[in-house]
This record gives sequence, C-alpha cells and structure tokens, in this order.
Amino acid sequence: MFKKKQIKANLTMVPVSQMYTPYEPNSISGYGRPVSNTLVKKITDEFDENMVGVVTVYDMQGKEKAPLPYEINDGNHRVHAIRKVLGEDTKLGVLIKPYEDKKLRAQTYLDLNQNKRKVDAVEIFRAALVAQKPFETELWNILQRRGVDIHKLSGKKWPFIRGLDDVKTIYVHDPRPTGLLDLTLNVLKTAYKTADTKKREAAFQRGCLRMVSGFLNHVKQRTDLERLIKTVSSLPAWEWKHRYHSAESLLPEHHKGSFKYAGYLVLAKEYNKNLRKNKQV
Repeated sequence: MFKKKQIKANLTMVPVSQMYTPYEPNSISGYGRPVSNTLVKKITDEFDENMVGVVTVYDMQGKEKAPLPYEINDGNHRVHAIRKVLGEDTKLGVLIKPYEDKKLRAQTYLDLNQNKRKVDAVEIFRAALVAQKPFETELWNILQRRGVDIHKLSGKKWPFIRGLDDVKTIYVHDPRPTGLLDLTLNVLKTAYKTADTKKREAAFQRGCLRMVSGFLNHVKQRTDLERLIKTVSSLPAWEWKHRYHSAESLLPEHHKGSFKYAGYLVLAKEYNKNLRKNKQV
C-alpha cells in the first residue's frame, strides 16, 4: 500500500496497474503524449512520496472500450515512476473525475499543458485536433488534402513538416482553404515528387517553406505555377534552403524573420530567366 502522510477525504485508493496513458503512436485518436523514460528515471532517482502530489484520473469503466478502468488526466510520469519504484500492485490515492467524452478530455489536456515547455508542440497540436479546435482542424485539413504530414504525428516518411510555427505563420497570413499555404505545399510537393531522398530532404523545412510562400505572396496572381514548379525542381531543396537563409541574412533588420521578402528575392532571379520583360514577376 502506498501510504501518504496526508490523504484527502476525496481521494480514492486505486492500483497503479489500473491506470493508462491516453496516447496512441502514429495516430490522432489519442491526445496525450508518450512516456519519457528520461523523465520517469529522473523521478525514480529522486523519488519522494511527499512530492507525488495529486494524480487525477477519469473514470472510464465501461466507456469507449478503454483498456483499463482509469485514464490518467494529470500525473502520467509520476504514475509510471511509482510502478517502477513500488510495483504494479501499489495503490495510490487519486482524484477520480467523472467520465467526459474525448473532446472534453482533450480540451482539459490543452488547458493543463499548453503553457508548459516540456510538452511537445506536436502533442499539443494532436490534442487540439481531438478537441476539434477550429484553427488546428482547418490547418490539418489543408495539410491532409495535399498529402503532407507533421513530423511525429502519424509516422509518414515524406513529405512532412517539422516546424509548426512556419505553417501557422503562412496560414494566418492567408487563412483560405486554397490560399497561400495550400499553394506552397502544392508547389513543393509537385516539384520534388520524383526526386531522390537527398534532393528533396529539405523541401518542407523552414527555408523552402518561407521561400516559396514569400514568392507567392509577393507576385500574387501573376505566377505561372508550372513555371514556378519547374524552377523549384531545377535545384535540390537543400540548395534553395541555403540560398534563402543567405538572402534573409542580408535583409534590413526589420525584415529579418519575415517570409515576405527573401523568398521573392531568391526565386524571382531564377524564375525570370529567359522571360520577356513583360512576363517577368
């Protein structure tokens, strides 16, 4: 029996073996985050039962085909540390919350974790999808329609983006389903769809995303998309990435960090080659 010095009257003793983590790898069905062995080890190495605090769980008995009776709401790593230090049969005083549907549980997860640095941005995004948050849902719909994944979200090898901030910035600038982000993804994916791994590896990293979106934002409807795709595919993605960052470093200080300028400067030079002046952008 796990004995705390003080146990509040509203806590219920539950075996840690009856609690599970709401996380599913390579899926958007679960909204939690994977267990960090590093964090569990840190807790076990410095284990002090007085520092366990209150663990909260949802009563999932008979609900959603839950694998165990209680879903961990707060205290995931503490529960796993207790399992290692004291064993699976250890009973822990937990605050049992009544069952809520997955959307509400995901929203609570967001409320608890989105301002803590140690929570991965991808897991926050995953929880926002489960909670059906409009912004993340609309952004994900664009990515899905273009067949582009988010790294660590569903396990796709290519194409995927690593920087959520980059696609959010592009989307916020033009929040239409077929707007700037949609066009940017289309250009990059089409340009490198038959390229080998090395040539396309950086295509959805910050440099290329900002370069193409900056160019498209600058030229608006004057772009010949076929020509732009051909221009982009003419060089390996890592070369464009290098050119973009070099151009950005030369911008005036108040323009650095913006996707609106360096992308046009880099791509326009190649795009306009051999074009009549009236056709140039």
